[in-house]
Amino acid sequence: MLSKDSELLQEFYEQLPLGVTIEDYSSVKDAIDQLRKDGVGDINQYLSTHPDALQKMISLVKSVNANASLLKLYQSKSLQEYLTLGDNLNQLNSAEWQAFYTQQLKNFIDGKSYFGNYQGLAADGTLIDTRCASWILARHENDWSIVISTHEDVTEKNNARRLLRERGLYIEQSLKLTGIGTWAWDEINHEYEFVSPQFAKIFGYSADEFMVEAKKAESFLFCIHPEDYELVTGTVKKGIAAQTRWQMTYKIIRKDGAVRTVRDIGEPFIVKDGTTIRSIGCTQDITDETITRNQLDESETNYRWAAEIGKLGHYVWDEVKNQCDYCSPELAHLYGITPEAYIEISKQHDLNLELVHPDDREMYVVQSNKLDRDIDVVFRTIRSDGSIAYLHEYGRRIHDEAGRVIKSNGIIRDITEEKIAEQSLRESEERFRDLIEGSIQGIYIHDGHKSLFSNQSYASIFGYSSAEELVEKTVPLDHVAPHERKRLLGYNLIRKAGGEAPSVYEFEGIKKDGSRIWLSNRARVVNWDGKFAIQRTVVDITDQKNAEAALQTALRDAEEANQAKSEFLATMSHEFRTPLNAILGFSEMMRTQYFGPLGSDNYTNYANDIHYSGKHLLSLVNDVLDIAAIEAGKRSIVKEPIVLDTLLKECMRNVQKAAEDGGIIVSLELPDDLPVLYADMRSAKQIFLNILSNATKFTDRDGTILVSATATLDEVVVSIKDTGDGIAADKLSIITEPFSQTNSDPYNAQEGTGLGLSIVKSLIEAHGGILDIESEVGIGTTVTLMFPFTENQQAH
Repeated sequence: MLSKDSELLQEFYEQLPLGVTIEDYSSVKDAIDQLRKDGVGDINQYLSTHPDALQKMISLVKSVNANASLLKLYQSKSLQEYLTLGDNLNQLNSAEWQAFYTQQLKNFIDGKSYFGNYQGLAADGTLIDTRCASWILARHENDWSIVISTHEDVTEKNNARRLLRERGLYIEQSLKLTGIGTWAWDEINHEYEFVSPQFAKIFGYSADEFMVEAKKAESFLFCIHPEDYELVTGTVKKGIAAQTRWQMTYKIIRKDGAVRTVRDIGEPFIVKDGTTIRSIGCTQDITDETITRNQLDESETNYRWAAEIGKLGHYVWDEVKNQCDYCSPELAHLYGITPEAYIEISKQHDLNLELVHPDDREMYVVQSNKLDRDIDVVFRTIRSDGSIAYLHEYGRRIHDEAGRVIKSNGIIRDITEEKIAEQSLRESEERFRDLIEGSIQGIYIHDGHKSLFSNQSYASIFGYSSAEELVEKTVPLDHVAPHERKRLLGYNLIRKAGGEAPSVYEFEGIKKDGSRIWLSNRARVVNWDGKFAIQRTVVDITDQKNAEAALQTALRDAEEANQAKSEFLATMSHEFRTPLNAILGFSEMMRTQYFGPLGSDNYTNYANDIHYSGKHLLSLVNDVLDIAAIEAGKRSIVKEPIVLDTLLKECMRNVQKAAEDGGIIVSLELPDDLPVLYADMRSAKQIFLNILSNATKFTDRDGTILVSATATLDEVVVSIKDTGDGIAADKLSIITEPFSQTNSDPYNAQEGTGLGLSIVKSLIEAHGGILDIESEVGIGTTVTLMFPFTENQQAH
């Protein structure tokens, strides 16, 4: 049953408006790792030059799941139907699909997420322009088993862009009449994003030829006269640095070698964080004619309108009448009204304030009434359906010959999604920081040389009052004991080189006061502000280490004490044997009246008692000696081939008289093909005699004892089953412990030390075997002895 959180995540996954797929790339990762093992250094280059290998990798991608929005996007009833569409798409446009997977895999190999576009095919045959974002789930970075992708339908947006390009053709035709070419330069990738045909014509190229030549040269200076290199580069750098428009006149060298003079106007395109992502501008050949300032301004205004209008809504505002002259359908759509309604509202309300959120109107009036500068304002609006949207308005002031502002030409862009994303990001960062700071584990990030981040738990573990103090006053190796530094530094170097270093390990650290602590550490590579860094997650295990050391000391002391005890018992047992042998010898002589009659019959009885007691005491001493010798490791095991039939019959003869006296039937069942047993003869005989003696001792009159044996591929098994008293279940677990007896009443207990089964267990284990006892009170006991085959037995 799903937990509450799991149910919420599942509901979120299914109801997310974006299409989401989950795919398994683990087989692709295995193929890439194999290429590396085969000596392929540059995997990206290899995939670019081996399309067959790429195609094979694409075939290894396994689709795991897709949410309802994804299936709805492609009009599919099930994941299987969607996968079938994918197969059709490969046939429809395999080159584009292959290019999509090529770039995706290259990004994954470089440790990056993927953002790009592809064209999909819906169930009804409709082509869908899709924007895709893919990333490997963090905990699966090493195996690529879970790749998450989001899919957004941008068909309508692309159609809008195509419509914009169509509209742009009209603008381009107008600019062509004036001889002005337009361009856009990508400041991030240092390449042209766009050049108009008229711009390329100025340099003697077609637009496609110009883009190819510029890409080869990797610079916009390739067709500029060398005498003007410094002028052009200096002007552009100054304009970008100041984030202002620039204007310059310089010489170019056309494709045909002719030197011409052009006038260039450009300006940086700046995003919200202040970064210049591109420069846009217009260029005119002024070699043969002079362009007046007004003509240039008008051309620039037209260019600005052409470059910006397609992004969203466009308007023209009459600053003299203070009303809207033109409203594009796209602009009216932002407010949920018609263009006519927008214009009508502008006639009735100053600055269209009815469309501005009440809380933003004062700010909007202040920004819009600054006629000495362009309009650049972000505000909220309440749409006709009651929803709130964020809009970004940018307007250019148009002046007459006297310098008065007569019109404003502007665009308005819907930035609601960006605002929501910014808010979500802030909330996510706050939750992440709360999680990190609230963690009882110490978290620390460094670049190998410098401390970058620490949470309070990490600082406290190392004895610092605050995380800030630790980051400001220490470097990574300050927290590591000197003898550990070489090892940890080696791990860091391996990670920085892209290799695999241990991620989980223990090390000895140094606190602020110089005391030593033990830490369990988990390390991983992270991206910190776009740069390589290593994260440590540590737990203080000093108490655990101290406890382990104390336990080892206690175990060692116990082993030494046990060894001393065993050696003492072995020594003392030998000391007991000498006087006991004398007692037995002399009592035997007195009992048999070796030197003549004793006189009274009582002396004979006493001699019998002395002999019996001495014999019993010697048996006890022998048992103690045996167990002491085994525990002290002084009982040698010399294995030899033993015929089980002969040995078992000999042991049975030893208990036969006692069995007959007690009315007990002892029988033997052995298969004809029973193999020889390789074991120590003395130990084997002692094992069987002890078990048979116990069986005889605890079996009532008219009972039975069955001795049997079998062999498997791995062992010889001897079983001795009696119908005696049986052993209580609560005694079975301790019956093989030294000095243990099943009857706790000393008056009713059978004679003996309780060492018999303990000796059997020790001897069978010395052979690598197993002792198993099954018993039920009133039913009987079965003792099973399992002797593993030796190499000699397996050879036979």
